[in-house]
Amino acid sequence: MLMPMFSPGAKYRSNGDIFTDDCSSLTGWTDSSTGDGTASQTTFDSRSTFQLTATAFGSGDSGVLDRDVGTFADRTVATFVVYYDTIGTLAANNHSNFYIQRSGVSLFVNPASDGLYIYDGSSQNEVGTNVVTEDEWVEWTFD
Repeated sequence: MLMPMFSPGAKYRSNGDIFTDDCSSLTGWTDSSTGDGTASQTTFDSRSTFQLTATAFGSGDSGVLDRDVGTFADRTVATFVVYYDTIGTLAANNHSNFYIQRSGVSLFVNPASDGLYIYDGSSQNEVGTNVVTEDEWVEWTFD
């Protein structure tokens, strides 16, 4: 079973400095996929996008892309646009995540079929129940 997540754009804003990626190329990104997970660039629903897939939920297969976007300032805003073909629960470890780190401060977001969770370093905190959807484009902004 393939569980693709499509992301046609990621934007990071830090005190007026903007990094934007239109997802037309993997140049500058590191593919850190594990197991049978894959990361690729493709066109989906008429959009250039990154496709991250895993072959089985909770199996250790992960499609992962990493990028160092430079130094963050005091205020950082991150926006992700995603399309989940299939996403599972946090408990079954078959969810997606977004991770942003700035020297000692991090944002670890875990969208799952049963809610949107923020990891605080010791536990997952649900900040939205049933807000993650499948089969439609969704934009997430964290400020």
